[in-house]
Amino acid sequence: MFRTAREIQGLSQEQVALRTDGLAELSRTTISDIERGKSLPTLPVLVSLSKALHIDPAEVLEQVSVETTTPFDVEGLGVETALAKAEALFWAGDYRAALSMFGSTLEILHRDESLEDNKSRRIRAKIEVNRATALRQISALRAATASARRAIEFSREFPDYQAEAYMVLASLDSHQGLLELAELHAEKSISLAENGNAKLRGKAWSQMANVLFRMDRFEQARHAFLEARKLALEAGDVRDQASTEGNVGACLAMLDQPEQALRRFVAAIDLARKCSDPAAEAFWLVALGRLAFERDSLDDADRYAALALEIARPSERVLTVFCAEWLRHLVVKRRDPTARDEKRTRQLTKLYSRVKEHRNLDVIREFEESILNARSTDE
Repeated sequence: MFRTAREIQGLSQEQVALRTDGLAELSRTTISDIERGKSLPTLPVLVSLSKALHIDPAEVLEQVSVETTTPFDVEGLGVETALAKAEALFWAGDYRAALSMFGSTLEILHRDESLEDNKSRRIRAKIEVNRATALRQISALRAATASARRAIEFSREFPDYQAEAYMVLASLDSHQGLLELAELHAEKSISLAENGNAKLRGKAWSQMANVLFRMDRFEQARHAFLEARKLALEAGDVRDQASTEGNVGACLAMLDQPEQALRRFVAAIDLARKCSDPAAEAFWLVALGRLAFERDSLDDADRYAALALEIARPSERVLTVFCAEWLRHLVVKRRDPTARDEKRTRQLTKLYSRVKEHRNLDVIREFEESILNARSTDE
């Protein structure tokens, strides 16, 4: 992270050393050791170095806290091979391990002097986009935003990766309730993706649709998701087809068309299973369960939520786990309004600390109003 921030700003290690003051004045050698992972910075050193590079120290701590400590043997690996291993971990849902492997790939990239600068920057842009996406998936939103912005800096010559970075920013803005900014970033991604392939254009339209959905513009969101679905079919991407199919269902549910929504959710789950995407399967199982709950089919709602939890817990899909647990809590309370459901409430409160940044989601607001506000009143 420190080396990337330094290089983006065009600074040498000597120049950074001259900028450090206050809590800790650092030498070029110390900075070099920290960048190469040979030395762990103390808190005063971290603050001093972060200040010199205009990095939020909280972002550094957040990123360190989410990366796995599992060592990877990267001796003898080339950049492309290491990157492929990192991406395999990402698609398997092991986001913490993927983040560590992406970091190792950057180290290999820094040591590889055979790569042309243009190719090196393209690989760095790709890594930062992937890191931002992985960090977003585990709700490390501050670190994800920083990675997305670094990706934009590295991808000025590569509109495809810059489009993806703006998509991540739009998603992060949306989850934090910054909807007008999210819409601007989504529009930027569509513009950058205009000359890209069908998959890229579909992803950009899907992100715009997500923002419109969060703005309660459900009919516009449905049309945008249908555009994304058409592009996913053109690209032959089953994973994106599953996502857009389910999201069209979510729009239909909000437009009071439950039967059509149910068919879309079931289709999304089937497509997710077809492409072996357990994260998507769990997400749409929760959506299907919520639809069943709204129709008073409590047994079905609880069953779908339980299935989602079996899938989401191992892959650390924290937000999906929270939504599934909250749905099961709602089922318990509807069956017996006097039930306390204390064990699950404690679990939800613990999970809330990791998902509260997603303040624009109805499920977060429901929990805050029902549990946190009630607890404050009791006290």
